[in-house]
Amino acid sequence: MRNIFKTTAAVILAAVMLTAPVSCGSKSSSSSNSVVKSTDIPYGANMTKHTVEEGVAIMTEVDHDCVSLEESKVLSFYIAGIGQGKGELIEQCTDKKLLDYVLENSGCKTADEYAKQLHEEYKNYMLKAGEEETDYDFTYVVAEKMDGESKKDFSTFDETIHKIIPDAEITNRKCLYIDAIDIDHGSKSLNVRMGDYLPVYVFTINGTPCVLV
Repeated sequence: MRNIFKTTAAVILAAVMLTAPVSCGSKSSSSSNSVVKSTDIPYGANMTKHTVEEGVAIMTEVDHDCVSLEESKVLSFYIAGIGQGKGELIEQCTDKKLLDYVLENSGCKTADEYAKQLHEEYKNYMLKAGEEETDYDFTYVVAEKMDGESKKDFSTFDETIHKIIPDAEITNRKCLYIDAIDIDHGSKSLNVRMGDYLPVYVFTINGTPCVLV
């Protein structure tokens, strides 16, 4: 599993992959679509499914008390971008400067090349020897758990983001632990096949939620 992190959030930072107890524990989001607040209610108490009619790229399930619709959208575009190997989807989930930094450090020249690289890496988990399918896709993503700012130290991420975007104003930070599912090919679960949830970091930078790709 760790080799995947070399081309996900760990391209931006390799040092902050420790998990923590699950709780909403995040500050108020700048998004007007949902109230994201600190609460004693454990994450998962109010799960909501967002459909493509709401602007997500694929079906996305989150706790709406902890994850806003706008955050759900960027999460969905990131996972859809991996599943389809399309850079145009990856471009819609993050800040351009962050993506340019990742491309430079991953050896990829374009977002499309980067998305295809991610797609091929996850194929090692999604397709097992002897299975008939020659490819896979993600059509459903669920954020099963979350670490907010009261449960996780995001300071190293902040430092790196400010090096890339000097004028960045970061108003919300969270780590979502997700499962992505290929419903069309036997409902294959990334979590089951990888043996763990995939951490996806979503920061609100200058008022816009961004995935740390």
